[in-house]
Amino acid sequence: MDRVVKAGWDDRLEVRVLNESDIAVLMKTVVDEFEFPNYIVKTIGPFSTERVFKYDEYALAENYFNYLTLPLGN
Repeated sequence: MDRVVKAGWDDRLEVRVLNESDIAVLMKTVVDEFEFPNYIVKTIGPFSTERVFKYDEYALAENYFNYLTLPLGN
């Protein structure tokens, strides 16, 4: 599920969708060689929120995405 889209909040910013579910989306900003990417986990729904992780915090972003998408009751 590797696709590049324009970020809704900034038309100049492109993000690469790394993982997507019905509850959340894990994205990575597309940058040039002079910048470091950020990882963004955005929840989907009427009260959507987003949490930004620095370039060296991919494991934290992935863990947060997995936590959000974990089925309830397990």
